[in-house]
Amino acid sequence: APLTPEDVLAVTGGRAGGGTAETGEGLAAFIRRTLSEQAGENAFDQLMDHVGRLVIREALEITGGNRTRAARLLGLSRPTLLARIEKYGLKIGAQVS
Repeated sequence: APLTPEDVLAVTGGRAGGGTAETGEGLAAFIRRTLSEQAGENAFDQLMDHVGRLVIREALEITGGNRTRAARLLGLSRPTLLARIEKYGLKIGAQVS
């Protein structure tokens, strides 16, 4: 399934703000809010984790959950992908969640 505005809201805890996923305005508002609320508190790492989770989840969806193909698609080694799947708490089954 393609990435939807609901996916962004799920990962951002429903704080993505206004705008549309197509224009990225909602995500931009979320980034601005996160930076203003968490300045200097590992904001960059937290934002990258949110985005990383979405990207990996999408790659797994595209490849039907095949981790080797998803790693190849992302340009990651399989062990790196597996570590990030664990880090982000992604569950791989009939659907990636």
